[in-house]
Amino acid sequence: HLHPGLRPVQQRFFCSAEPAARDHIKIQIALRPGEERRVPTLLNAGNYRYRTLGAGQDKRAYINLNLHARYPHADWSPERNQSGETVELAARPTMHIRNDSAYEITHVVEADKQADTILRPVDLFNFQDFRDLFANEALAVDIRLDVGIQTVLFTDMVGSTRFYRERGDQGAFAAVRKHFVTIFDVVREFHGAVVKTIGDAVMVVFTDPLNALQAALAMQTRFENDAAGSGVRIRVSLHRGACLAVNLNTGIDYFGNTVNTSAKLQALAGAGQIAFSNSIQELDDIRSFVHSRNLSVESIDAAQTNLPVRAYRISVGK
Repeated sequence: HLHPGLRPVQQRFFCSAEPAARDHIKIQIALRPGEERRVPTLLNAGNYRYRTLGAGQDKRAYINLNLHARYPHADWSPERNQSGETVELAARPTMHIRNDSAYEITHVVEADKQADTILRPVDLFNFQDFRDLFANEALAVDIRLDVGIQTVLFTDMVGSTRFYRERGDQGAFAAVRKHFVTIFDVVREFHGAVVKTIGDAVMVVFTDPLNALQAALAMQTRFENDAAGSGVRIRVSLHRGACLAVNLNTGIDYFGNTVNTSAKLQALAGAGQIAFSNSIQELDDIRSFVHSRNLSVESIDAAQTNLPVRAYRISVGK
């Protein structure tokens, strides 16, 4: 599909065979309102698309089946799940599908045969080497690309006003620049991409929320260990959700409620802390990681947040 800003595409109609005659369609089931079904599959390792059709519930997700994934089943309802999600499952999973709407919904699982041969915008925009080598590239001002579900991370220096006053412009600039190098190194290590810097703050995006949390912990650990030397301490925030790629005079930027919420979560974190929403906390792989690392997660009173999400906090260091 091409954006009209690139070139007009004439609409054409073609005759299509039933699902049984199309090799790429593996499952197609219509569910009545309130109906749910467990579907054991024989799907082998590979990439698949999951689509729901009907009554304004046209959504899609991407499924990666591999031999190393831990989870053997998936739950999906167009009323509850966000479009654009990527789910990693073990091969031959059981699909638990539901229709929570008042209308008939068709569920489709199809082989994503193009996945290995195409480069989607989000894969490019979340690749740090691309942003480093082509920093001046930008989208046309009228193009807004849906890049699906992303994890947005913000960092910010704590006590920067006092820090600048005590260090002076030259000393503060050197310390801030060094702190950027540390953050950029961690982002690259955990497969994220720096979208932009704002003063002494950094906006980062990750495809994998677990990578984002691991990066946040690594950042806080490094600054905690170097606190006596550099004097720099940071706060970090994380939120996950749908994003748009846009041109906001900063090359390829990300925009939307997800970005705004992640930025506002900063107010709930202090030096050495990571604030994040339930969009991160409720993921199975996040819970497993937190348990394996014996991390203490503090639930933040909703009265303190004034946000449309539940918030949590992890403190790193002393």
